Amino acid sequence: MSLDTPPSLQSNSCTKEIQIATTNIDGYQVHLIDTPGFNDDDMSESDVLVEIAKYLQTGGVRLSGILYLHPISDSRMGGAGRRNLKMLQDLVGQENMGNVKLITTKWHSVTTSESDIRLHDLISDFWKGMIAAGAQHDRYDGTSEDGKRIVRSVLKTSPVTLLFQQELQEGREVEQTSAGKSLMKELAKLKERYDRELKEIKDGVAVEREEFQEALRKRDEAAEQVQKLHEANIASMQVQIDKLKEWKCVMM
Repeated sequence: MSLDTPPSLQSNSCTKEIQIATTNIDGYQVHLIDTPGFNDDDMSESDVLVEIAKYLQTGGVRLSGILYLHPISDSRMGGAGRRNLKMLQDLVGQENMGNVKLITTKWHSVTTSESDIRLHDLISDFWKGMIAAGAQHDRYDGTSEDGKRIVRSVLKTSPVTLLFQQELQEGREVEQTSAGKSLMKELAKLKERYDRELKEIKDGVAVEREEFQEALRKRDEAAEQVQKLHEANIASMQVQIDKLKEWKCVMM
């Protein structure tokens, strides 16, 4: 992983676990905390949330900026994308939106007319509330220099303690935080949907075994994620990055 470009801004980046990269930009020692998205294929949403909690629950880490990356090549905002945005807001808190940068990537993969329409939809609809609360939007052109430009833009921003951190420091368990409650609500909806699909399959005249097993697997997976949140005990988690307490941090 090159430190010339922030990890998440690298074109081949596909984060499977939280990673920390360190570099120096304009005299600042910068720590880039690269996290998986909540629509990651290899990690459940509850696993991602618990991993983020482990890294943030140090009692001293404050973030100068939060970079949210969205490929402009995505033709529409699906359910996973909407959940990502909701989770971002619950993690950060409305009062900290001034530290959020909404970054569009992969501009080379779509025509100018298409990308302009998609950007307009993001700004006027999906990102509207966050921008009104102080978040800024920017575009990444895929180069190392532009990656550093984006990081520079948040270096002098006053560091903040995220809403998620505040709630954990108050002694709440992960599932009791705003982000945890949102995730529990979504998982409950998924479980209800899969239960309904299972019933429809069972009631059908011709039952395809593979279809039934897939619906059963999804139902059990949603239940397992709920259980993981129940079992997540932040108080007993080992402090993993207390060296970051006095450093400039950017979370992506």
